[in-house]
Amino acid sequence: MKKLLLCLALPLFLLTMSVPAFAKDKTGKGEKVIENKLYSITLPSDWEPGSLQKKDGTPYERNAGPYHLYIFQWNSPKKGKFFDGYGIFLQSYERRDGKAVTMADMEKEIQRNNSISGVSDVKRSEQKAKPGQKQILITRKGQNYSEDKGWVYIQERIYYLIYPDGQRMHLLKLFVTEDFYQRQSNAEKLIQKIFASFRVKGTPPSQ
Repeated sequence: MKKLLLCLALPLFLLTMSVPAFAKDKTGKGEKVIENKLYSITLPSDWEPGSLQKKDGTPYERNAGPYHLYIFQWNSPKKGKFFDGYGIFLQSYERRDGKAVTMADMEKEIQRNNSISGVSDVKRSEQKAKPGQKQILITRKGQNYSEDKGWVYIQERIYYLIYPDGQRMHLLKLFVTEDFYQRQSNAEKLIQKIFASFRVKGTPPSQ
């Protein structure tokens, strides 16, 4: 009888060991690890790839000025016509001339992204980050188009993580409207958890 129970239990044990990509967080919601040749990041399992993003997490590539970019887009589920949730836009920068990308280069990219037409009341603050990295919060008013109201200004939060990786730099951007942020009980905790989960290939888990 004991041998029979052991035989029945072993396949079940092996099955549970073979699906590590999904886990439960403390809220009971599922999580998934998305991994590609450059990095891995852990996101809620119901989040979705952006319109140009491959479902397996492979970034798409393009050249822009002095950089070769690897671009990753993911977001929380869309509800209704307009986006009301979290969005991730992650760009990995390599210089096309072979030189190293610097922290100052990424600061310029952040400044450029928040100096465009339709953006006002930009405020910048630095948040706690791991050694060698930098985390920045931008709050601003951004212009958005609504079919019933036309062009309107919406208060936004944009979180940035600058993560060095040898000659390369990763610029992880997570954006959310202030209205949506205030309606979530755990928004800040979730954002910081996502940032903490980001790992470049070859980085020990403790870093």
